[in-house]
Amino acid sequence: TGLPDVGLYVNYTMGKHGHLDGLGIGATMKRMGYKTVFWYGGLRSWQDIEHFTLREGFDEFHCADELPDQGKSSSWGVPDGVLFDGIREQMKYDADDTFYFILTTSNHPPFAYDVDEEGFPRDAVASKLPLSIPTDKATMDQLGHIWYADKVMGDFIRQVQQDDSSTLFVVTGDHAERFNFASDVSLWALSGIPCYFYGDGVRRDLLDEQMAGSHLQIAPTLAELILPTGSAYASLLPPLMESNRAFNHRLYIEDGEIGEQKDLADDAFRQEIEAARTVASWVVMHDR
Repeated sequence: TGLPDVGLYVNYTMGKHGHLDGLGIGATMKRMGYKTVFWYGGLRSWQDIEHFTLREGFDEFHCADELPDQGKSSSWGVPDGVLFDGIREQMKYDADDTFYFILTTSNHPPFAYDVDEEGFPRDAVASKLPLSIPTDKATMDQLGHIWYADKVMGDFIRQVQQDDSSTLFVVTGDHAERFNFASDVSLWALSGIPCYFYGDGVRRDLLDEQMAGSHLQIAPTLAELILPTGSAYASLLPPLMESNRAFNHRLYIEDGEIGEQKDLADDAFRQEIEAARTVASWVVMHDR
């Protein structure tokens, strides 16, 4: 939606009356001239995701029930490798400039895939773990799913680059890790989420080392990268190139530090956060 979380179930309410808030990444990319396609590795009934994404500016929605499960599906859908294969197949036939939003599921409980069959070097990984991380089967299975998700994503990116060298990739997580392997974990390690912009022409100095942002700032960053200089676009927050602080529903990042918003001393930043939430609340409630 391009809006900060305000505790409302927007996926069940927004767009029900035909109104498009226009700040979401689907709507933003569509205004930039792209066909917009949402791919989900799970089931279309989860959190009303099919109807929600179509109301929020996506032209198409596809998910696990359109893909061969190869006898490997879990309660969360098909393995990421099967999902990526299906997306790459569509890419071969899409004649329009297309924005693909891909939501994967393999790095998720119940961690039931046979990752050893996929080549997970279980013994080699176990031998290199620090003493703080156990090597029991449950932990190793989870590490195997992380390995698998990373491997097939890397394979997909390399294959698509070979198919079309102009493709721009943005890779991030939809939330922080919910499972801790070590007993003592910093707030950075517990709650920070990396975000990578990768592709031909993306310079290493695109983002400053002190840059900090949130998911809401990916869409305006893409607009800055793609649109001609001076073009207009709509966003509640600035692009990542102009950002050194960020917030979510509970935490903030500022001046290289992360903490609880209840402890935030910067009154101007606090007012900015509350203003963004006020706008979000108005947009959501106006759309009901």
